Amino acid sequence: MKKFNLKQLNIIKRSQQSMQLSHSTLVNTISSGNEASLSNFLYTSITTRPNWKQDYNNLSITKEMQDAYIRVTKTSTKGNSAWSQFDVLKGLQQGQGDWKIYFTPSNEDVFTFINAIPDLSQYLKPIADKYQMNLDYKVPTTLTGFIGINDRLVLHFSNKSAIEEIKQAVSQWASSIGISFGNRTHNVGQDSENDGSWTERICQDYASKAIQYFNTGQWSADQIAQWIEQNLQNSLSQLS
Repeated sequence: MKKFNLKQLNIIKRSQQSMQLSHSTLVNTISSGNEASLSNFLYTSITTRPNWKQDYNNLSITKEMQDAYIRVTKTSTKGNSAWSQFDVLKGLQQGQGDWKIYFTPSNEDVFTFINAIPDLSQYLKPIADKYQMNLDYKVPTTLTGFIGINDRLVLHFSNKSAIEEIKQAVSQWASSIGISFGNRTHNVGQDSENDGSWTERICQDYASKAIQYFNTGQWSADQIAQWIEQNLQNSLSQLS
């Protein structure tokens, strides 16, 4: 298999997540009074890589590169067009719920990352056994998906007590292959079976409150937009 080294290509390195909320779009969306549109705008701004189309073009993606990436994700336990999941330990009672940890490797490390992703399981298996908990991890199924999203590695597990050990295990794995992870708006979340993911719930809560505030007529859309900009990231990171 051909090994691709993106450090040799003319790329822009964006390993850090920067949540870019367009202030004017945020103001206009609040002014529309549409709660669903506001929630969707916030969610997309958090989860989508800024300037990802520019990054894609700078990477000069070829079919050979796409095939090399997907050749690895096809070895996953299960998957679909968006995500490929690797099971570490499954079939146990859920326990404390569906916890998540997120990581964002850089564009230039994509092939080092994806070629080693099946090996991550051996770093996590002792933790799953210790807590007797369900544990899996997922990555974007395609190279295009990897470039376009912030949540490039997501771990799902069912015991909150394992958070720090999982972080440490992933860090050890990353160090062993010579990659690092960028800063994020948040790196821990908890899904709800009935109410969606952590990020979705935070965005829905902010959208609901923002439209309520706007409809009172006491605050302008611009004031509410500033409130969101100043507080959203802290709300996202409260579990981290």
